[in-house]
Amino acid sequence: MNRRTWMAVAATAAIAVAACSPSTQSPAPSGGASASPGASPAASPGASAAITTIRVQLPGPIDGEFAGYIAAQKLGYFSDDNLQVKLIPSGAINTRPATYYRPGSTGPEFTVADVASVLAAREHGSDLVDIAQIFQRSGTVVMSWKKDGIADVCALKGKKVGLWPSPADTELIASLNGCSLTASDYSRVDVGQDASELLNHSVDASQGQVYDQVARVLEATNPATGKQYTLDDLSTFGPTDRHSTLQDAIFVSAEWLKATGHRDVAVSFVRAVIRGWLYCRDHQEDCVQFTVQGGTNLGQSHTRWMINEVNALIWPSPDGIGSLDPIQWQQTVSVATSAGVITKAPGLTAYDDSIVPEAVAILEGRDLSATDYKKIPVAVAPGGK
Repeated sequence: MNRRTWMAVAATAAIAVAACSPSTQSPAPSGGASASPGASPAASPGASAAITTIRVQLPGPIDGEFAGYIAAQKLGYFSDDNLQVKLIPSGAINTRPATYYRPGSTGPEFTVADVASVLAAREHGSDLVDIAQIFQRSGTVVMSWKKDGIADVCALKGKKVGLWPSPADTELIASLNGCSLTASDYSRVDVGQDASELLNHSVDASQGQVYDQVARVLEATNPATGKQYTLDDLSTFGPTDRHSTLQDAIFVSAEWLKATGHRDVAVSFVRAVIRGWLYCRDHQEDCVQFTVQGGTNLGQSHTRWMINEVNALIWPSPDGIGSLDPIQWQQTVSVATSAGVITKAPGLTAYDDSIVPEAVAILEGRDLSATDYKKIPVAVAPGGK
């Protein structure tokens, strides 16, 4: 979808973060002189082409959420585009420094993040731009015990509700507001990402991601039976449709993107990542092994669950993987505003929808939409092993 269409459909926004210029160097083992900073990689890969070194800030630890990036690294897709990539993991959202989304001239060139978090950061000096919307739908869920009969967000009145720190709670706060529930209508409990509060019954319901926390519950032992919990024990539901927001996208600093040669680097990086996710869609088990070998702290069955569920957040991609749906963007802006995460809509420079079409131009013939995609049944082992 081109920018003219975007502007006609929605008043949109974006997000920013200053990042450093990538360094380039001659590829090993030649040991040649380094290319000048910011130099554009060669048009086609080759032994004599300059290698551009870039860093990618991840919003979490190395795990199945980022399997496509790991696959691109493992299979040489980055090196095909003359890129040397370092993935930088991070900890929990409440431990991130204030500069996380505006790393400055010395920060990572690319940032993977959910859109609402970047929208919030934009109001505090970030200039991050969404250049590729990898996740096409939200993975946020609320988990509760089926026996308690809590079936949707509006049923949380009078309950102890486990929520993540703002702005990670944006969708659920907006959903609760949409049910006319104020903060006095339920008891908020700040929870971590290990689902322990739900498992020890200190909350009635808890926020999570379908690709992670749901598996953590299913991997645990039900003390009443001595066996693993099953989906028959668990009730899961998401934010209401009108309150879901865009999640994992690829962002770059607007200032970084303007520098000579950097747009070419962005195109190359996005192309390699898309190839990685195409591979993980079609060879899911390979990507499980790549991620385990890549150093995840999670077990193999947990990783298998994650990648299966993450694939279902990417595919189908109606307009092609990486495309940014203006209706979903505007909904994300509206939800973030109603939840108090932002005070106004971001400007039109918050996204750049020209990178993805150029990145996928040479992938003609590949199925970039997977309109018939269905996830497969996956079981988790005790402890996610």
